[in-house]
Amino acid sequence: MPGQQQPGWPQQPPPAPPRGGNTAFVVIAAVGAAGVGIFWGVLGLIGLLHENEPDTAPELVDVMMRQTGGDPGTLSLLANLQEWARFLPFAAFLAGAVLLLSKKVAGVLVVGLAALLGVAPLVLNVVYLNYWGFTGVGVDGVQVTALVLGVAVAILAVLPPVMGALRGTPQQPGPARPGTGYGPPAPGYGPPQPGYGPPQGQGPPPGYGPPAGYGPPPTGQGPPQQGYGPPRQ
Repeated sequence: MPGQQQPGWPQQPPPAPPRGGNTAFVVIAAVGAAGVGIFWGVLGLIGLLHENEPDTAPELVDVMMRQTGGDPGTLSLLANLQEWARFLPFAAFLAGAVLLLSKKVAGVLVVGLAALLGVAPLVLNVVYLNYWGFTGVGVDGVQVTALVLGVAVAILAVLPPVMGALRGTPQQPGPARPGTGYGPPAPGYGPPQPGYGPPQGQGPPPGYGPPAGYGPPPTGQGPPQQGYGPPRQ
């Protein structure tokens, strides 16, 4: 009957409850990561387009290096490093945004790494200015803004709605094959189909039944013949 469980074939286990997640938060985190990455990329381009003092004023560099005891080659190296370091968070944030849109949990780790890489340009900028001879110089406010935005995006990426959506909902098991113990039996199992068994309304075909010599004695058989029975006294 419908609704009754067939013996020997247990029903499928109930699906696990879906994990809490929101795809919209994943998109927001990915867009935020891409935006911060572009921010860092623009800062890097501005630094490359702007010529450094070691290239534009070599005489001034010689004077400052004689006063501080520094090396002009080292100063030029620090100037290039603090500019190219801005492209590290740029590339990492863009890679994290792509992974988040692909719903990869690794995107959260990459975004967190990108936020940490945002510290490198600030530190190198301070080292460069101090080596130049400008003591007591603070960090660049624009780069600090980019760093704070990157940390905010990294925090957003680890929130439960984002993590739940990245991990996804467990897939429900499909119909199992016969013999696995789940799902209804495959075609060919269960009650016999029409056409099997003895024909309805007819007796057994000729040749079937108990063989001759078995069963009750035939009708009309009298007492046993002489010589059979209990012994005489």
